[in-house]
Amino acid sequence: MQFNIDSDIDQVIREVGTTFEKDIPFTISRSMNDTMFETRRWIIAWTWRQAFTVRNKAFPGKLFKIDTSTKRDLVARLYQQNLPSKGGGSPTRDYVAMHATGGTKTPKSGGQSIAIPQNVERLSRGAISKAKKPRRLREKKSVFVRRGTGGVRAILQRQGKNQDPKVWYTLVKSAKISKSFRFFEDGIETIETIFPTRWRSRMDQVIAKSRFRGK
Repeated sequence: MQFNIDSDIDQVIREVGTTFEKDIPFTISRSMNDTMFETRRWIIAWTWRQAFTVRNKAFPGKLFKIDTSTKRDLVARLYQQNLPSKGGGSPTRDYVAMHATGGTKTPKSGGQSIAIPQNVERLSRGAISKAKKPRRLREKKSVFVRRGTGGVRAILQRQGKNQDPKVWYTLVKSAKISKSFRFFEDGIETIETIFPTRWRSRMDQVIAKSRFRGK
């Protein structure tokens, strides 16, 4: 998510007046950065919790970072880092991005199906450890693939005597991912709400510190 208002500087200067012309870029930059940090807090505290099961409260804070603006480069950016799983699972970027946009997940190049977890415990970051990935599970003698009701194939594991096999994954040709993470929608709405108030507050500080105060 990128926030850029460098094209509006001339108009802002005309509205504020030449008295504070030199202060405008710096004030805009600080206002933009204030806004982006507030947007990040909202995404972490609210948007993320509405979309995902929170297993690690610190994780979203590590995931989302900000590139701040400067008075010479009035662009601020809120983005997601690509954090690999400590347990050897897949990086987070594609998983989170798919939930932000929605779409259809298909097998990777050369694959015939994708595995949908059924009874798989996730790590605190939400990823699946390497040991519980389909390929690693299928190395075990007790794990097998069977076609069930409706022709759906599944990865199962034999349990103790008189116990039903454990279903680890179902195997499908594609899976539709719902758009559940309102990163862009909530982010843009927060920016539009917060920036005007931060701008007024920062500009008031400039005016208050100037030699024209009280005149």
